[in-house]
Amino acid sequence: MTYSMEWGNDTLQLAESNPVYCESAMFSGPGVIDNIFPEEYFGIQVLMNGPDPDGHRLKRFAREEVKPLDEHPSDQPVLSPGVKLVARAAGVPIGSVKTGEQYLIQVSTYSKDPQQVNIYDPHTERHLGGCSKIHFQDIREYDKKEFVSQPRTKPDKKVKAPMEQLSFDF
Repeated sequence: MTYSMEWGNDTLQLAESNPVYCESAMFSGPGVIDNIFPEEYFGIQVLMNGPDPDGHRLKRFAREEVKPLDEHPSDQPVLSPGVKLVARAAGVPIGSVKTGEQYLIQVSTYSKDPQQVNIYDPHTERHLGGCSKIHFQDIREYDKKEFVSQPRTKPDKKVKAPMEQLSFDF
């Protein structure tokens, strides 16, 4: 199915199996048009090149959110949202993130800003928060073998302290 769309003075031709770049408030990235539903607002179904953090690749977009792949500016991040990188925290400590320590970072799937990242503990992959990528340096690819998972330890049993009965005279 081919669908034509008027866009200013230009006409955008969308067809199934065409490579496109999609950008919405929730998702962005390259993909291939899977199906077109002209009567629906989110009528362009795209099979994304990479899955989201939940493993889903099939997404629906409005016509305004879909552009031909050749019009996609090259300064956009090429990372899919599911890819994690190792980076060293620099600058001001953020929450439990300590300056000089290594963390996993991942492009945020909920922000249109490509500089916004989620932060994870490299040993447990537990989410620690989010911030701008400018707070990290020495960014490189993540190799799971590099970080040995730390076994969870049970807390020591509390030593029972003798309890005293307090009495109050009123």
